[in-house]
Amino acid sequence: MKSLRGRITILSTLVLALVLALAAVLIVTLVDRSLRSDLAEQRDETMLEIAGRIEDGEEPSEILLPLGTDGTEYAIFEEGEFINSSVVFADFGLIDEDFLVDGEILVEDVQPPTTPFDSAFVDAFFADTEVWEETSTFAQGPNGQEYEVVAFSSIDIVERSVGQVRSVLLITIPVLALVFGGLVWLMAGRTLRPVDQITRRASEISTDTLHQRLEDPETNDEIGRLTRTLNTMLDRLDKGATQQRQFVSDASHELQSPLTVLIGEAELAAQSGDTEALAAANALVIEHGKRMSEMIHDLLELARAGENAIAKSDVDLDDVLHEQATMQPRDVTTSGISAVRIQGDERSLGRLFRNLIDNASRYAVERIEVSCLIDGNDAVVTVDDDGPGIPLADREIVFERFGRVDESRNRSTGGTGLGLAIAKAIVDAHGGTISVQDSPLGGAQMHVRLPLD
Repeated sequence: MKSLRGRITILSTLVLALVLALAAVLIVTLVDRSLRSDLAEQRDETMLEIAGRIEDGEEPSEILLPLGTDGTEYAIFEEGEFINSSVVFADFGLIDEDFLVDGEILVEDVQPPTTPFDSAFVDAFFADTEVWEETSTFAQGPNGQEYEVVAFSSIDIVERSVGQVRSVLLITIPVLALVFGGLVWLMAGRTLRPVDQITRRASEISTDTLHQRLEDPETNDEIGRLTRTLNTMLDRLDKGATQQRQFVSDASHELQSPLTVLIGEAELAAQSGDTEALAAANALVIEHGKRMSEMIHDLLELARAGENAIAKSDVDLDDVLHEQATMQPRDVTTSGISAVRIQGDERSLGRLFRNLIDNASRYAVERIEVSCLIDGNDAVVTVDDDGPGIPLADREIVFERFGRVDESRNRSTGGTGLGLAIAKAIVDAHGGTISVQDSPLGGAQMHVRLPLD
């Protein structure tokens, strides 16, 4: 069944039915044992009472034995001879040792009745369907005679009572299961109604309407937590979509500007026919072509850095830092670099620190310092410069795509605006953090923390 409501109802009903069935078996067993125990207790008490009366001197043949209202009949024998009973065995010719043989009644010579009797008990006592249990006890009369008090208990009464209980349970259990199933169906429908509303509302939200949110029931149950989780997911999707649109817009702008210059300069040079103009246009085409190539390369690097999975291996972080520092045209102080080995992607880490050192080199006045050390379970790398620094309000902007602090977006100092965004993506992929802090040199410090494992 595809419906969660239906599955809950069926499963709950089956579990209840199983529990009720087990309970019914237990109840029937307990009732059967209780009735048998009560019957045996009452029978034993009566037999002891009859034996006591005999021992007290009452004539056994004159004792009025109790009628078997509880399903038990009583008889008294003297040396194997029948002398008294709660029903008239003698009326059916049951005398002496012929009373019972292998549990079957034998009929021989008819004798006159010796005790009062009720025909209904006689019929019940000798019914073919009865199942009897025979027990006895002995009593000694005042003159030393030995008497046997015998009790015949009908088990059919117990079985009929247990059968009635069983029949009631066989009817009651299915009815209870059906009623319970109906209640579960109604309750499940009421409980899952908010889920249906959430499903319908969520299905109406598309990429163009990510700003919409699900209605929060303001409860602390599963429905409330589900709604808030989905709204949080929508917030992330909305933010991601907004960043993507902004990225596309910024990338288009960044690529459009050099293309416009290239086309304009080429058209002017072609129209003028001047050799010097053509040479100048050619130089400008090369310059802007390189810039566009660099930007496209950075965009590809940013896309790769944003991938969730990276291939990690042992990387000597100090070697990577020394290599990137020596590639800079400016002097970079590396005396603070200690030997550190981490798990990471060597190529990505090289690009990370190249971008950070390039950024420091672009703004530094004279000094650039790189340090590396181990702090607990992390490797900490800092890149300091003595440049103008980064204002506190702009320290998050610099890690955004095409984010630059300088409003003029000067090509000679601003770069493509993707270097630090790529650096942050690489750090995130390694499970680390990156931030901008004040440098002891007076400029900006890029502070990177990467896990060793």
